[in-house]
Amino acid sequence: MTERCGSCGRKHADAFVATQAVLGYPNQDAKEPAVAERRQRYIDFSRKLHAVLAPLLGERYSLHEELTVLTSQGFAGPVVRADCVALTSIGVFVISQVDWAVKEVSLCSEKNSLRVLTAPKTYEIYPSPLRYTAPAVHFLSALLHEFEVPVDTVAVFNNEMCDFWEGLPTSLLKVSELHHFSG
Repeated sequence: MTERCGSCGRKHADAFVATQAVLGYPNQDAKEPAVAERRQRYIDFSRKLHAVLAPLLGERYSLHEELTVLTSQGFAGPVVRADCVALTSIGVFVISQVDWAVKEVSLCSEKNSLRVLTAPKTYEIYPSPLRYTAPAVHFLSALLHEFEVPVDTVAVFNNEMCDFWEGLPTSLLKVSELHHFSG
């Protein structure tokens, strides 16, 4: 079955049509080991985010853990997860934490992909984390439309030693570069 894409208007056989979202975790999943591990990762990540955002924005922001966007099939269908949503005085940001153990990231000729150096002289093509969270951005943009608030996605790399090549989207950042998003 094909669905009309909300962003480009074309029909795609594999379109992700978001119909609902969940912040946090469903009660029945809260004690699962995988959820406990994700929550610990988020706690560590949120400390880094708070350390950067608090001096820049004061109390004009809040972080909300784990955004899950679903299709009409609910949890039985495809899902998109982001580590958190930041509500700020300058907009709403869907934030994903990227834990790639790579040496460099550059643009790739393949759409929505990145070229990464994984070992000396070994390049691989990885899907862009920005593309992965696009359905969450579209969903929140539609939901918040009447408030005229900008909604964007940010992928934050934990690896500070990774080199970013020129031309990458400005929404790909290292934790130390988050201050650029304060406007």
